[in-house]
Amino acid sequence: MPLNKDPQGGGSNIDGTKNKMYCSYCYQNGQFTSEMKV
Repeated sequence: MPLNKDPQGGGSNIDGTKNKMYCSYCYQNGQFTSEMKV
């Protein structure tokens, strides 16, 4: 998801800070939300 469309403005790091590299649906609390294999 493009970060400009993310309602939370990005994911979250383990310390609670915002992570602008990944969206909030993919990255929460310093971890990816699901295991994806490519």
